[in-house]
Amino acid sequence: MEIKNIYKDSILYTGTVKLEITRPSSETQIHAFEQNIRDSKELVLNAVGGSSIGGNIFVISTAKQEPVWLLYVLRAMPCVKQVLVKNDQIAVTLQS
Repeated sequence: MEIKNIYKDSILYTGTVKLEITRPSSETQIHAFEQNIRDSKELVLNAVGGSSIGGNIFVISTAKQEPVWLLYVLRAMPCVKQVLVKNDQIAVTLQS
Protein backbone atom coordinates (compact mmCIF):
# COMPACT_ATOMS: atom_id res chain seq x y z
CA MET A 1 0.00 0.00 0.00
CA GLU A 2 1.36 3.37 -0.95
CA ILE A 3 -0.08 6.43 0.74
CA LYS A 4 0.11 9.67 -1.21
CA ASN A 5 -1.40 12.15 1.26
CA ILE A 6 -1.30 12.49 5.03
CA TYR A 7 -4.77 14.00 5.52
CA LYS A 8 -6.98 11.51 7.35
CA ASP A 9 -9.97 11.44 4.98
CA SER A 10 -8.23 12.42 1.77
CA ILE A 11 -5.70 9.65 1.35
CA LEU A 12 -4.88 8.49 -2.16
CA TYR A 13 -4.10 4.78 -2.36
CA THR A 14 -2.36 2.71 -5.01
CA GLY A 15 -1.47 -0.96 -5.00
CA THR A 16 -2.74 -3.58 -2.58
CA VAL A 17 -4.71 -2.82 0.60
CA LYS A 18 -6.07 -5.07 3.34
CA LEU A 19 -9.54 -4.29 4.69
CA GLU A 20 -10.76 -5.64 8.01
CA ILE A 21 -14.53 -6.17 8.21
CA THR A 22 -15.70 -5.40 11.74
CA ARG A 23 -17.88 -7.84 13.62
CA PRO A 24 -20.66 -8.70 13.75
CA SER A 25 -21.34 -9.12 10.07
CA SER A 26 -23.55 -11.73 8.46
CA GLU A 27 -22.88 -13.92 5.45
CA THR A 28 -25.37 -11.78 3.48
CA GLN A 29 -23.53 -8.56 4.38
CA ILE A 30 -20.15 -10.07 3.46
CA HIS A 31 -21.51 -11.29 0.13
CA ALA A 32 -23.02 -7.84 -0.65
CA PHE A 33 -19.70 -6.13 0.14
CA GLU A 34 -17.81 -8.61 -2.02
CA GLN A 35 -20.22 -7.94 -4.90
CA ASN A 36 -19.84 -4.16 -4.46
CA ILE A 37 -16.07 -4.51 -4.80
CA ARG A 38 -16.41 -6.77 -7.85
CA ASP A 39 -18.76 -4.19 -9.43
CA SER A 40 -16.37 -1.31 -8.72
CA LYS A 41 -14.41 0.20 -11.62
CA GLU A 42 -11.73 1.46 -9.23
CA LEU A 43 -11.02 -1.74 -7.25
CA VAL A 44 -10.06 -5.36 -7.83
CA LEU A 45 -10.78 -8.11 -5.29
CA ASN A 46 -7.66 -10.24 -4.76
CA ALA A 47 -8.64 -12.43 -1.81
CA VAL A 48 -11.17 -12.96 0.96
CA GLY A 49 -10.27 -14.68 4.20
CA GLY A 50 -10.54 -14.74 7.95
CA SER A 51 -8.43 -13.13 10.65
CA SER A 52 -6.99 -14.59 13.82
CA ILE A 53 -9.58 -12.66 15.86
CA GLY A 54 -12.50 -14.05 13.90
CA GLY A 55 -13.29 -11.21 11.49
CA ASN A 56 -13.18 -11.17 7.72
CA ILE A 57 -10.30 -9.76 5.67
CA PHE A 58 -10.58 -8.52 2.09
CA VAL A 59 -7.41 -7.93 0.10
CA ILE A 60 -8.05 -5.47 -2.70
CA SER A 61 -5.98 -3.48 -5.15
CA THR A 62 -6.53 -0.48 -7.34
CA ALA A 63 -7.76 -1.40 -10.82
CA LYS A 64 -5.39 1.05 -12.50
CA GLN A 65 -1.97 2.46 -11.73
CA GLU A 66 -3.60 5.77 -10.82
CA PRO A 67 -4.19 6.55 -7.12
CA VAL A 68 -7.74 6.10 -5.79
CA TRP A 69 -9.61 8.01 -3.05
CA LEU A 70 -10.23 4.66 -1.38
CA LEU A 71 -12.12 5.87 1.70
CA TYR A 72 -14.60 7.76 -0.47
CA VAL A 73 -15.04 4.78 -2.83
CA LEU A 74 -15.74 2.45 0.09
CA ARG A 75 -18.10 4.86 1.87
CA ALA A 76 -20.11 5.29 -1.34
CA MET A 77 -20.95 1.57 -1.42
CA PRO A 78 -24.57 0.98 -0.35
CA CYS A 79 -23.68 -1.84 2.05
CA VAL A 80 -21.02 0.16 3.93
CA LYS A 81 -21.97 1.94 7.14
CA GLN A 82 -18.55 3.25 8.23
CA VAL A 83 -14.88 3.23 7.18
CA LEU A 84 -12.14 4.06 9.68
CA VAL A 85 -8.35 4.14 9.46
CA LYS A 86 -6.67 2.83 12.61
CA ASN A 87 -2.88 2.40 12.80
CA ASP A 88 -2.54 1.99 9.02
CA GLN A 89 -5.40 -0.55 9.03
CA ILE A 90 -8.69 0.11 7.27
CA ALA A 91 -11.72 -1.11 9.21
CA VAL A 92 -15.06 -1.39 7.39
CA THR A 93 -18.39 -1.67 9.21
CA LEU A 94 -21.24 -3.00 7.09
CA GLN A 95 -24.90 -1.92 7.17
CA SER A 96 -27.14 -4.21 9.19
